[in-house]
Amino acid sequence: MSDIVLPNRIFFEDVCERIRMKRSVRIRVVGRSMEPFLNDGKDFITISALPTRYRFRKGDVLLFVYGGQYVVHRLHRMHGKTLYMKGDHQNRWEIIHPDDVRGWVSCVQYSNGMRVHARSILWKMLTLRSRINRMRKNINHKIKRISGL
Repeated sequence: MSDIVLPNRIFFEDVCERIRMKRSVRIRVVGRSMEPFLNDGKDFITISALPTRYRFRKGDVLLFVYGGQYVVHRLHRMHGKTLYMKGDHQNRWEIIHPDDVRGWVSCVQYSNGMRVHARSILWKMLTLRSRINRMRKNINHKIKRISGL
């Protein structure tokens, strides 16, 4: 069976409709912006409707609209009603409003079969690992730039 590739907007409009009906949607990860936490073509995420009285928390991975595209990235910080989003493997910020959020990643299933639920201890540990890897990469880049390599 071959894969069918749909444009981002068409695919996620259907996903958002299912979420509005309070149905969770399981999709394969496409793209490298969340590596190493989520791996392109290998891992699956479950996107769910925001629970009643949902409170955004640093570290949540959210589905949102930014620049006319649907994006799944991590919430890094909040200031009032402003959310600062970024992929784990990116330097660019997406600054959004809570109304731009369409759902949240409630579970990840890795290629080895392991399932990790959002806000669990294991989720927090994997998030920390991603942040440490990112910091190490930035430090190595700065060292190379300073030393002229």
